[in-house]
Amino acid sequence: MFQSISKILSFWLLVCIFASTAHAQNQQWECAVNLQQGDMGVMSLERENNKLRGTISIVRNDIEFESELNGNWNGNEINLTRLLDANSNEPMAGIVIPLGTKKINIGGRFSKEYQGVWSADCTLVAGLSSNINDNNSETSNDAGSEGNTPAIPSVTSRVSPNAPSGSDKINFSARASHPDGIVSIDFFVDDKKVHTCTKDNCSFETGPLKSGNHTWYALATSESGTSNAKRAKRLTVKSVKSSTCTVLGSATGPSANLSLSYRVVLLGLDGQNAYSASAEFNDLKYRFEDVPKGDYTISVDTLTDSSVLWAPTTAVVRCGSQTELRQNFDFR
Repeated sequence: MFQSISKILSFWLLVCIFASTAHAQNQQWECAVNLQQGDMGVMSLERENNKLRGTISIVRNDIEFESELNGNWNGNEINLTRLLDANSNEPMAGIVIPLGTKKINIGGRFSKEYQGVWSADCTLVAGLSSNINDNNSETSNDAGSEGNTPAIPSVTSRVSPNAPSGSDKINFSARASHPDGIVSIDFFVDDKKVHTCTKDNCSFETGPLKSGNHTWYALATSESGTSNAKRAKRLTVKSVKSSTCTVLGSATGPSANLSLSYRVVLLGLDGQNAYSASAEFNDLKYRFEDVPKGDYTISVDTLTDSSVLWAPTTAVVRCGSQTELRQNFDFR
């Protein structure tokens, strides 16, 4: 019992120490995030006085979802709004625990009515770090000291659709900011530069990409020459299933029972498709499965002389948007 009370007192002592310090002016934090539901990811936070903005990228079922974050950091409390889409968002609230001059832990709740639990382990990657001494006073590292690292660009990037197929065009977009301004944004796909913009807001369309797993990221460069980390994101492109049709029909007419002596032949129209198949009548019916997309001629054929006539003698069927094509033959 005494140990539990001691842990609680120690926790709140750290909280009070952190809350009593002056606000940092400009900081950038990189965090490993755990949403406690099997959803892991990364979070980037840019702090300017008490204001926060950034991004959170969560991987779920091998698909990465990136959302924008906005909020504030007052004392030891962080309150964020996570933008899920154009019409919905959810809150993320947390308590900050300092673990040193450049490390913090955030723990809190999120989602509607704060039903979810989240945590983040964060490292200061740019800006002035703070030293909390034994007298509970704060001193900031002077310019040019080890803690005063150059600011790096803050980047928000997206891909649409986030689960494309091998036939889809893909749109990449990014927005970047930096106190000195942004000179360029470069997009990389599979470690190859594919597009460059000389402004702080950029988008372009490319593809389709081959099916399989790809990596991509946006690299922003500031006027002062700093760039954000090359954190590759995965993009999975699904394979495209070939469009196929089923061609089927029946033998009709007064001599339909003689159709057992005949077969139906399906050929690529004018040689446009390398396709040739035949099917026998079975219980007055025939059927072709998995016919590739294209134009075909269909006809009835027999290997013996016959006085039976059928119509049509030849017909054209087109496998396109329809999945089932029907052509009957009338025997007389």
